[in-house]
Amino acid sequence: MRGNLKAYRVWAPDDSPWSPWAKPTLFASMPPDGADAPAPADDIPAELPWMKKAVPGAAIIVDLPGRQAIWEGLALAGLGYRPVPLHNGNCADGPQAVWDAQGARQALLQAAVPLARARLRPGAPPAFLLDSTRMDSGGLKPGMYDNRWQAVPQDLPSARFLAGQGIQSVLVRAAKLAEDLKHILHRWAEQGLRIAWHDGERVQDATHAARPSRYRAWFYRLGILLGMRASAAGGFGGMVPYPSSRHRHG
Repeated sequence: MRGNLKAYRVWAPDDSPWSPWAKPTLFASMPPDGADAPAPADDIPAELPWMKKAVPGAAIIVDLPGRQAIWEGLALAGLGYRPVPLHNGNCADGPQAVWDAQGARQALLQAAVPLARARLRPGAPPAFLLDSTRMDSGGLKPGMYDNRWQAVPQDLPSARFLAGQGIQSVLVRAAKLAEDLKHILHRWAEQGLRIAWHDGERVQDATHAARPSRYRAWFYRLGILLGMRASAAGGFGGMVPYPSSRHRHG
């Protein structure tokens, strides 16, 4: 992999069963000799009150905006969880990007230093990290770099794999349950996992939440791919084209 393999190995160590799901997309665009500056201490939550509702050994999903998800993932590492970044949008250093991949990339690099010091055990339960702004359009217009992305069921372990690791429940930390995440959670619930959702104020049982639209439809993933710009380098990212002159002039 091109980029910063050292930082990627911190987030996806060989001895963790969750490493196959850590996305290399942002690490591939990091400079090989990336900065060693650790994450700012003030940005890392000293406490995670919502974790008081977590069942011991549960898998965690953090779906919060921007760097907040990464900082909370780092705080979860302090509680013995293995943070797993699922960020799948490419970084554009030139044109204006729709999704702030540069901010996420910098946070992942900064967090690698304290994460390496956490010395997590190989069997640590996972904390999957998402960015809740991943599909915000941000005033999408021609000339922008469209690197929006979604999570699909294949981006996370199956319920069978989770159960094989001793995980029977999941706690989601998110202001709201995103549509793409619902497709994953509903599959897990159908296969016996208990799902809880903490919106920042209260926790509720989401095991029997309503089926999302297009659930298990054969065209669901195709629709995602057609609605975003897949990158030949992996992940998502591509320029929004300008209309042709014929189209502009009618």
